[in-house]
Formats: sequence, C-alpha cells, structure tokens
Amino acid sequence: MVEHWFIAAERRPLMWNRFYKVFITDEMLSGAKARITAFSDARALVADPINYVERATPTVYSTIDVTKETFRTINKTNFQIPWRDIASIEYSTARKTGLGFLPQAGSITFRMRSGVSRELVLLGSQDGEALKRRLEHAIETSGRVEQSR
Repeated sequence: MVEHWFIAAERRPLMWNRFYKVFITDEMLSGAKARITAFSDARALVADPINYVERATPTVYSTIDVTKETFRTINKTNFQIPWRDIASIEYSTARKTGLGFLPQAGSITFRMRSGVSRELVLLGSQDGEALKRRLEHAIETSGRVEQSR
C-alpha cells in the first residue's frame, strides 16, 4: 500500500532530465515517470513542480500495485528499488545544476549494495531531512519484516 510519495528529478547530462513521482511502500521505492514534454508546460512546472508533476503523472498508477512487475512495463523508465538493495542514503541541501530555475529542496542519493548510486533531486518545497528519515525508517522496518518471515 502506498501512503507516501515525493517528486524528484533525475539529472541526465547531455540528455533530457527525467521527472518522477516516487512512491514509498513497505517493500521498495517505486519511481513513476511523469510526462513533461511540452515547452508550454514550463510555466506551470516552475510555478509549482509538486502539483504539476502530480497532475502530469498518469492516473493508472493510482489503480495498480507499484511493487509488482507490471509497474515497470507501463513505462520503461519506471524504476523499483527494494529496500534490501540500499546500503545507505545521503541528503544534500546543495542546489544542482542542469534543472534551470526549478525550485529545489536538495537531493537524496541512494548508494546500493552493488556499488551503484542513484541521485534524485527533490523538486519544490519539500523537507529533505524528514524525507531521509522516512526512507531510513522504511529500510529498517523492511529488514525486520524480512527477518520475521
């Protein structure tokens, strides 16, 4: 069940950045790609990225289980990161380049046990420290659930 979500951008040098509505579930982090394709949408995006991305994310995500494999088949850029795969989470308040004038609330970097990392820039007015604590709690809780099985 999805109770919490946040809006983030993934910077991609020399390519179009990706925007996501990221769901926090008991099992994993699931990122749904939001459609931001028309330049005419730029004013709405800059004015309020959280509400804009919420509106631009397909409604199909509210009717499916974002922890199932079908979630990734809806859009090839959707992602799922099981909590057990995350070694650590870092939060930085530094503003990132490459996102123009979009309001930012810092970034969260996920370091995977495999050595790979993924950085998501928090858009709009979000509490990055509180989000980091929520994510760390999800990792701790999922570990306890797995051990009890």
